[in-house]
This record gives sequence, structure tokens and C-alpha cells, in this order.
Amino acid sequence: MRPNLQQPQISIRKKRSFKKRWVLLPLLATYIATIVWYTNKPLPKGVSYEGEVHRVQNVDFLFFL
Repeated sequence: MRPNLQQPQISIRKKRSFKKRWVLLPLLATYIATIVWYTNKPLPKGVSYEGEVHRVQNVDFLFFL
């Protein structure tokens, strides 16, 4: 008698989901890293987002269609 030396077969569906996971994980990690970087990135010197409060009475909304 010969021993059974065959390895178990992995289904094609499992192989595809495994490949998808290895493609999607780096893309997701890059996406999250980009969000974190641009959220916490310091502004260049001389640029400020703070300013005086301006009170106005007549405001026109300009739009182009």
C-alpha cells in the first residue's frame, strides 16, 4: 500500500478571496495613512486659519450654472 501523499486541494473561491484580501489590505492601509497624514500635517510658516470675525448686513450669494 502506498501512503496518501496528496495535499488537500484549496478551492478556487478561497484562492480568489485570499488574493483580493492581499490587494485590498495595502490599498486600505494607504488610504487610511493618507487621511491621517493630511489631517495632522502642520501648516507652512506664514499661513494661518485664524482671523478676525467680520459682521456684515448685505450678503450676495454668487453662483454659476
